[in-house]
Amino acid sequence: MLALQGDVREHAAAVTSLGADVTLVRRARERAGRRDHLARGESTTIDKLLRAFDLRDLLMERIQAGLPVLGSCAGMILLATDLVDGIEGQQTLEAIPMTVRRNAFGRQVDSAEASLTWLPDGSSMRATFIRAPWVESYADEVEVLATAVAGDGVEHAVAVQYGSRLATAFHPEISDEAPRTPAPARPDLTWEQPTRAEPSDDVWEVRVEAFWDGVQRDDVAGVIAGAHALAEARPAGDAAALYEVASAHDYVGREAEAVVLYERALAAGLGGRRADEAVIQLASSLRNVGRPADAVALLESTSVSEALAPAAAGFLALARHDLGRHTEALQAALGAVASTQYSAALVRYAADLDRGESSTEP
Repeated sequence: MLALQGDVREHAAAVTSLGADVTLVRRARERAGRRDHLARGESTTIDKLLRAFDLRDLLMERIQAGLPVLGSCAGMILLATDLVDGIEGQQTLEAIPMTVRRNAFGRQVDSAEASLTWLPDGSSMRATFIRAPWVESYADEVEVLATAVAGDGVEHAVAVQYGSRLATAFHPEISDEAPRTPAPARPDLTWEQPTRAEPSDDVWEVRVEAFWDGVQRDDVAGVIAGAHALAEARPAGDAAALYEVASAHDYVGREAEAVVLYERALAAGLGGRRADEAVIQLASSLRNVGRPADAVALLESTSVSEALAPAAAGFLALARHDLGRHTEALQAALGAVASTQYSAALVRYAADLDRGESSTEP
């Protein structure tokens, strides 16, 4: 199962419930399975990660050689040969001869459930659509498995099969529905808001990494919206989510808002490397909004990991300098670069600054 991004945990659980073994694949060296499953996520991000991890060409080769594959939502987009509303430079695996429209059913807030007819046997099923695509057109050899009518009033293919390659616009991993019952001739178009499972920690971390890999500082609205989208996938008040939103505001120059969010993240129990980074970034933001004394107080009273201690010392030096405490600032700066072969001498010289002394001893 391709596990670069998306609700991998839910897909893995669904496949396992059918009696199959699941191997999660994030690197080319892990790709050894006989079947593949493209978990849903964000198609442009998955595309970038496929290329970054040297998986795209390998997957295309295996699929063309007969590897069975199922793609849902973003997976449908990745399997298409052509896209409508794709971003510039977006690539696909070109596995099914069809044209797919990204985000065809609307934005995240338009996510919904509907009852569909599974055309091969006439049974009914509940389907969850989340920023879902649809199939605009397809080759004669492509079999349509299900259709739905959306806001444009037109019936669109939302599940297709091309040999051993299947794609759905909806999320079969979310529904708990197992048996199928006789269905009406057309889909029931009464839409309801779905209940969505939160992504597992490792899946969310992959999404965070992909987000920061793709951000552009001049796209202020996009950066903020992307960070909030990450936060929405976590419980309300989640410390890590607050930290990522704070970092996004900080990144685009909104330090005043970042200060409040960093403080909330730390108060919510932020831990690990994020806690250390939050302390340093909060101190930097405090300094940038004209509060160097608060930055000094924070850095002097909070310990960070050894790996980030030099960075903390560097920001402490800047804040002390802002307050006119130049000798202390230089001491902190020397401490930040002391982890060299000259560390003992640098530490000694820094201590001498308080006494107005200078040693010539190497």
